[in-house]
Amino acid sequence: MIFLKKNRLIAPLFLLIVILAIGAGKIVYAQEQGAAKIAPVKQIKKIKIGPHPQYTRLILDITGPVEYQVKANFVEKKIFLVFDDTSVTPKVRSRKYRD
Repeated sequence: MIFLKKNRLIAPLFLLIVILAIGAGKIVYAQEQGAAKIAPVKQIKKIKIGPHPQYTRLILDITGPVEYQVKANFVEKKIFLVFDDTSVTPKVRSRKYRD
């Protein structure tokens, strides 16, 4: 009878220790994964427009490599540059240029 009473006390204590050990391991693992996926913020710092007789040049000062798409609307004579995961600094202003 004494053996059963000791096992009744040890089993819940052992189970609690196992649950805490497994749970703490998962929390630490999740924190490591979250910190590894944070990428530095990419920003457009300056935009320059350079007109030339045959073409117009756009120069963008960007803090790092970015992915972008060029979309052209030839009927309305508009070109759109679409940047993913990129922001602009407060110094950048919207501009229109007519060629």
